[in-house]
Amino acid sequence: MEQQQPTSHFYSSRGLRLHYCEWGDSKLPPLLLIHGMQDHCRTWDGLTECLAGQYRFIAPDLRGHGDSEWSRGSTYHPLDYVYDLVVLIRELKLKQLTLVGHSLGGTVAVILAAVCRAETKQLVSIEGIGLLPDGEDSRTTEEQLQGWIEGLDLLATKRPRRYRDVAAAVGRMRELHTGLSADQAHHLCLHGLRQNDDESFSWKYDNGTLVWPAFGLSSQQQIALWRGVTCPALFINAAQGYDYRTGQNGTLDHFASAEEVVVEDAGHWTYHDQLGDVVEQISQFVQIVR
Repeated sequence: MEQQQPTSHFYSSRGLRLHYCEWGDSKLPPLLLIHGMQDHCRTWDGLTECLAGQYRFIAPDLRGHGDSEWSRGSTYHPLDYVYDLVVLIRELKLKQLTLVGHSLGGTVAVILAAVCRAETKQLVSIEGIGLLPDGEDSRTTEEQLQGWIEGLDLLATKRPRRYRDVAAAVGRMRELHTGLSADQAHHLCLHGLRQNDDESFSWKYDNGTLVWPAFGLSSQQQIALWRGVTCPALFINAAQGYDYRTGQNGTLDHFASAEEVVVEDAGHWTYHDQLGDVVEQISQFVQIVR
């Protein structure tokens, strides 16, 4: 059966025009897919193809990413993404949700599961960001604020990188993510680039997404949110992934019902490196929850 192509849709949140894609029969259980930093909604195409016929897939472009608008004159906080997704869940009247998030999207998915308990049936976080190794930022409040100011100053002088053609961008992506095949990188670039007036190409994401807020959630606040997640949770981490992912370092203890699985021969982009293993883990988890 030929894979169904997604349809594009837009909605509004706090004055921004935000984009999402949707696949599958609207009568099927909804699965909300939340991408990571510098990524976009079409990063999930391989996973949705493997799970086709089982779900109604909704994959948003977070603000500042993909085909969603950029924030105007402000930086990006994880809670901004959370609110935008709450608006989307309300607008689409989603119930019995399966949440799947990667990296930053995994962090957002966990918070969303805590604040949308009634709507969330199960949660999957892939390489989601956990706690800092010392529990808190060791800098003083003044140092944190100064670092944020310096980051914004640097951002004001930073211009989007330009590539002469898509092939050049594919080459750069494969330098940074050595586990990607040429086809995977081409697909990600095809949907992750916009063409400039001079016919060069630049990434769709806003460089402002790279500047972390001056003050984020404290460890105590994160743990409180984790304890508020009442649905079953699966944390998929990679053997060659990043350190301090949710599910590692005793963080499972803060969830009502959670397990961690480690995917071998995979890095941070786990669902690209070992798509079959990730799909199998999600499928087994969903069957158990049902």
